[in-house]
Amino acid sequence: MLTISAKCIFIFLIATTTTFLANPFVNRIGLKLNIIDKPNHRKIHEKAIVRFGGVSILLGFITSLIIFFISFGSDYLIQAEFLIFTKVLCGAFVFFIVGILDDLFQISPFIRLFLQVITSLLLVINGIGIFNLDISFINEKFYFELNSSFAFLITTLWIVGVTNSINWLDGLDGLSSGFSIIFTIAILMISISLGNFIFAFSAVAIIGSCTSYLFYNFRPAKIMMGDSGSYFLGYTLATFSIFYDSSSSINFNPFLSLLILLVPIADMTYVILRRILNSSSPFFPDRNHIHHRLLNYGFDKDKTLLSIYGLSIISISLAIIIFFSINLFINYMIGCFLFFVFIKFMFYKNSHIISKN
Repeated sequence: MLTISAKCIFIFLIATTTTFLANPFVNRIGLKLNIIDKPNHRKIHEKAIVRFGGVSILLGFITSLIIFFISFGSDYLIQAEFLIFTKVLCGAFVFFIVGILDDLFQISPFIRLFLQVITSLLLVINGIGIFNLDISFINEKFYFELNSSFAFLITTLWIVGVTNSINWLDGLDGLSSGFSIIFTIAILMISISLGNFIFAFSAVAIIGSCTSYLFYNFRPAKIMMGDSGSYFLGYTLATFSIFYDSSSSINFNPFLSLLILLVPIADMTYVILRRILNSSSPFFPDRNHIHHRLLNYGFDKDKTLLSIYGLSIISISLAIIIFFSINLFINYMIGCFLFFVFIKFMFYKNSHIISKN
């Protein structure tokens, strides 16, 4: 019988292999369908790039989990957590489809927002959402049981807000996928420590898929994830930050979840406030995101990317130390070290490509 570590390695290898093999094929489809992201005054990339990479991320994620559950994970299929996972996964598909529609037809941001809200509400109707607030960090007995109206409101705000914060973060080669890996390494460690193995395995599938995607998306990018990928990842990260434990009515700790998602949430909050103060629509795109501001301060693209990675690791590390343990923090640092070994390799590989060009 495989150990948990062996199962994670198996899922990681399937996810990375599937996404790696799918990326060139998906890139060709994107070219044929003209799903192209063209440079403009706001965007950082300098040439037209296919923005269909979310498909390869989804393929790696789904394929690895299906093969794993068929091969080694049948015992997990009868657990209550698997039912929660399947309901959450249905929402992920809907968010992915909304992103695909936007990639293909450039649909209105209001229609996208409406579809995201409806999907989040349906999740709560099916018993999956934030029903209790855990503020025991302030006081040991400080818990709030939410009525249905507040459960609908907070769950929807959280899922839609986090999803769009990841979407807005996707403005620099390697940023959204790299942040997703950094975040999901933490969720993997936390879920395993709490015995929630189904979500831990899902986290590994995300890490593997994003790693292979990052191989193609690192500067100079050959493909972009598009809204399909950023919505899928954003929704997945939002739900992971709720269901890292094993209960559908989990005591949601807002301090922990805000801290591990501090970078994208702070960026989105700043941008929205700035747009409102400038009498602009919150949905109107501009160059006020964190990566734009760092570039304006004189950072180059690589330093900007590493700086945001570093800020993300610091905030997530603080969350782990405050709410969990030093041992879990050490395991997280080992995971981040391996991630940065991969990033170092990507810098080395791509520096030769850039120098040749």
